[in-house]
Amino acid sequence: MVKTVRAIPIPDTTSASMAFTRSLNKLHEKNKWVHVFPESANWPYFQPIRPFKPGAFSYSHSFKIPIVPMAFSYRQPNWLYKLFGKKNPLITLRIGEPIMPDFSLDRKSAINKLLKESHAAMCQLAGITNNPYPAEF
Repeated sequence: MVKTVRAIPIPDTTSASMAFTRSLNKLHEKNKWVHVFPESANWPYFQPIRPFKPGAFSYSHSFKIPIVPMAFSYRQPNWLYKLFGKKNPLITLRIGEPIMPDFSLDRKSAINKLLKESHAAMCQLAGITNNPYPAEF
């Protein structure tokens, strides 16, 4: 499935991390979009926004590109969907305003600020008012 959706798995070794970074650099040079789950994984139908890892925000800072927050929310299928056997919740994707890194801060602070702002934006987009998870691991 990873190849089908043209995904790049998160690396777990140093050599794989270097290849991952090279791949992202090539995509950036070609002006391609990259979608990252900053939670490190997508858990279908899990509503709270889990803590983020700083990787996606580090690349945003390095490439001087914005983070575009996106969040899923879920709703129960109505009678028509149920009639055709749809039992899983329906998904709504909300896309927020781009958030640029703050280059007036040092790199680490800018990445941390971007991470926290993105986490808050995603909670808001998903309609979560009391998220049980902090912004970062």
